[in-house]
Amino acid sequence: MTESKASKTNTYLPLIAPGLLLLFLLSTSIRPISLGYDLYNDKRILEIVTLILVNLTGLFFVDIRKRLYQCWQSLPRIIQIAIPSFFALGTVSALRSSYPLPALADVANHLSMLTAGLVITSSYLLNPKQVMRLVASGIVLLVFLSSFIELIGFITHWASGLQPNSHSMYIYFAHPRFFNQIQSWLLPLIFLLPLVYPKKHSLWTLSIVAAGCWWGLLFFSGGRGSSLGLLIALILSTGIWFYKNKRNSGHDFNIIFIRSLSISLALGICLFTLLIYLPGWLGLDTSSSIERTIGRDLSTSMGRFSIWSTALTGFYENYWFGIGPGLYSCLTPADYYPAHPHNGYLQIL
Repeated sequence: MTESKASKTNTYLPLIAPGLLLLFLLSTSIRPISLGYDLYNDKRILEIVTLILVNLTGLFFVDIRKRLYQCWQSLPRIIQIAIPSFFALGTVSALRSSYPLPALADVANHLSMLTAGLVITSSYLLNPKQVMRLVASGIVLLVFLSSFIELIGFITHWASGLQPNSHSMYIYFAHPRFFNQIQSWLLPLIFLLPLVYPKKHSLWTLSIVAAGCWWGLLFFSGGRGSSLGLLIALILSTGIWFYKNKRNSGHDFNIIFIRSLSISLALGICLFTLLIYLPGWLGLDTSSSIERTIGRDLSTSMGRFSIWSTALTGFYENYWFGIGPGLYSCLTPADYYPAHPHNGYLQIL
């Protein structure tokens, strides 16, 4: 291979894996996917296909494979021991369960997500600048496109005399909480864009507007966990920064990030207020929108305590190997079977 061809390979090859992941997020967040099943299972199938393709890039491309080995070797020894042990335990638990095939599929899915993460990390190490630019641009594009689609949804509801709420919006997600999950992951990363293009100061404004849109949609969804988690993270980040950087310049990136996120939060509150009260000013009924957001009963656990209690009972009865990965619903009555206990620690137990 000539030097010019090698240079082009090192430029574009690392973009394949993160590009596939971004394509999956875009294709499942801004348009309907129909593979003959319901929305949830259609996305699960596309997720499996995406993970397979991402992992294949690490298998077939030598440069990525070399970096993949280096990534693994760079992990602390205790992590190198813990990861295989964790998946071995999950496999044993699956084989001992009442439904081994679904449990083994869950183990395989988590293993493929882990290896896909290592492949994307390896791709980043091959060409950090271009990968970061691709990811940052893709995130902001996703945020603006999804915000535009939801805005069209609001206008369509209002024009039809209907009340938008968290269960009539976010139609490309099987449940509004799935939309909240992607918001929690990506909202802070919106500000990667001006970081990877430091000379384009206008991108800070663009990122603030994008983040403001998602803050507003997050509040309108009534997602208590995501809203509270992001707000606490912002408060803690601000407190930690001021504690460690009392004498630093105000031009430090960290404080610029905190300021930008705070401004976007204020913008999101204004947008949320507009979405809640604008229909009332236009003579439309807003009771449903208010009931599912600011009028929501915050004292209820939405059945979480019962769900957690069931998970703990399952752990006490099967504390060595569990009941099998992804089989939490088998613990619950036939008329009510959430797929997971709504708690990461209890899910592992």
